[in-house]
Amino acid sequence: MNRSRIEWCDVTWNPLTGCENGCPYCYARRIASRFATGQAQGNDLMICTEKKPFPYGFQPTFYLNRLTDPSRRKEGMNVFVCSMGDLFAPWVPDDIIMAVMDAALKAPQHTYMFLTKFPDRYRELHRDMVLPIEKNFWYGVTMERLEDIDLDIPNLFVSYEPILEAPITGLKQGSTSIKWLILGAETGNRAGKVIPEGWWIDEAEDWAQDNGVPVFEKNSLKDILDRPLLQQFPEAMDED
Repeated sequence: MNRSRIEWCDVTWNPLTGCENGCPYCYARRIASRFATGQAQGNDLMICTEKKPFPYGFQPTFYLNRLTDPSRRKEGMNVFVCSMGDLFAPWVPDDIIMAVMDAALKAPQHTYMFLTKFPDRYRELHRDMVLPIEKNFWYGVTMERLEDIDLDIPNLFVSYEPILEAPITGLKQGSTSIKWLILGAETGNRAGKVIPEGWWIDEAEDWAQDNGVPVFEKNSLKDILDRPLLQQFPEAMDED
């Protein structure tokens, strides 16, 4: 596990890296291309047993030797799981997801934050009664535009990042199970980079406050907002 500059976690843990989405703004792909020690070998998910960073570039890769990382850290921390990939993507088999979950369950001193663009995978695993429902497991959905989520699982949060358009969408007033909202702008120098307007953030924040949802505004919004950032955590997370 590595100390992180991501404001809402202490460390990142990447037992799986890589992604097939091809998002043009992806920071993880930029990092992988910079530090890769090898190249992609087709499209299949790879298994790595060596201590090498990105041995297959940004091709999805599972690292067996990283499963014991959480147990080695005795001090409880907020852990962002798979910041460099998507553990719940369709190309990741259930047994790999469960191997990561089992490793987390063996180190309950930490709070784990998962994040995916594929929330239907949460639903499938929850339906099959294999998605761990623990007070220190937080399940996040990353969005580029705010949309309603029909997910009945505890500790659900949304990362509205990067904000690519005004949040004039389907978040229903008072009918959501969202417990936390993270807001952030696109970083880097991509041609066509979207810089959100202040009122886009304000509108999302107003929805959250009307529904009693804590808001965490990342430092990438400092130059956009003319007020102090809100950087709130859910009370349940503070209690872990």
